[in-house]
Amino acid sequence: MSGGRGEVRWNAATQKWETVDETATGPAAAPPPVPAVPPPPPPLPAVPPLAPGPGPYPTTGAYPEPPPVREPRRTRRVPVAVVVAIVAVAGAGGGWFLTRGGSGHPKVAASSPSAPSSGAPERTGEGGPSPSPSASASASASPSATVPAGFQLVQDPRGFRMYVPQGWTRQDQGAKGVFYNSGDGARLIQVYPVSEAGLSPYDALKQTSGELAKNPGYQEISLANDATVPGGTRAARLVYAYDNQQLGHRRQVVDYAFLTPGGEHYAVLSAAPATVWPEQEQTLKTALSVFCSGTNCLSPTAG
Repeated sequence: MSGGRGEVRWNAATQKWETVDETATGPAAAPPPVPAVPPPPPPLPAVPPLAPGPGPYPTTGAYPEPPPVREPRRTRRVPVAVVVAIVAVAGAGGGWFLTRGGSGHPKVAASSPSAPSSGAPERTGEGGPSPSPSASASASASPSATVPAGFQLVQDPRGFRMYVPQGWTRQDQGAKGVFYNSGDGARLIQVYPVSEAGLSPYDALKQTSGELAKNPGYQEISLANDATVPGGTRAARLVYAYDNQQLGHRRQVVDYAFLTPGGEHYAVLSAAPATVWPEQEQTLKTALSVFCSGTNCLSPTAG
């Protein structure tokens, strides 16, 4: 519309049409222009929902266990030389002794402490149970000899006879021989046959000492081929010492190897703490003074 009373104009400030009365006060002052607000943009078209499909995990939310990680295979290196411990402590006191080896030569083997009075089997140095102590050797007195004080004459089930200190207990270790042990385990006598054909008593003890030399604390004190046992039988004699960790003292051993008049090869040793030397040798000489294997006796008077 054009000017005059009641003229209608668009008021940009109020964004509406208004009637303007110019006769009263004159032309109405136009309000300052207000920037036009652009109309809002048209709405975006609706995005259709995605069709459901299989997901990587179960809908329960339980995630599967990851596959195990495979570690690289490692090859165990086998040493070129396998060291076999063939030296151990014999009996409760720990004597060294010979057994038959597969090569036809003697080797040092191991024995366990003597079995307790209960008769329960012990474990040998090879890791298996040793035989339970067999029945005690029968004690007897020779009518032609006086038994030394503190000893008794025993006829061992293995077929030999000798003097043994009173109160000592017997244990048969099969191929390893027979042990007579003191009650406290500090002293022992061991009798074992040397079965290798053609091996002299001296060679047997020399080879034994060579094997024992590989062990820490071993000391060969003497090795002789001109010894004799009671009755005058020629014998080889080995004296050595070592540290007995089980008993906590240094140990000294005297070992005699000899042939009986019938050609049987025996080795008999006596072991005790090194501090009581030469008690071991005196005990061994007393034991051998009436030693017989069957009818083969070292001393003619022992028969």
